Amino acid sequence: MNQIEPAFEADLLAGFTGLSFMPKIYTLSHNNVAPVLRLYEEFIEYRGGFRLKKSDYANIKKIDVFTILSTKSVCLYFENTPRTFYGNFRKNSERVDCLKVFIEKGCQLTEQALALVQ
Repeated sequence: MNQIEPAFEADLLAGFTGLSFMPKIYTLSHNNVAPVLRLYEEFIEYRGGFRLKKSDYANIKKIDVFTILSTKSVCLYFENTPRTFYGNFRKNSERVDCLKVFIEKGCQLTEQALALVQ
């Protein structure tokens, strides 16, 4: 069986699903049992609620960050949906590594996200 290995797999505390027009502190659903953020060569997999979803890098509109108290999240906004994904990382260094992969894939990062990488 040919299993594709991810280029990056996040060790998340939790995953969240929100809406792009809501403040990042509010979410629709969360998953702290089996959150997922895997970055493959051509696509990503993520789980912020109940279902595992896939997206191409071209479908990612922008990537932001959310940092408050012990929360160290990467926030993904998508092109054709108001739904968002937030992945809360255990370690900030891993969050920075994740952002670097998104930069390599040509994704647009907000100024706040770019400041973490530099």
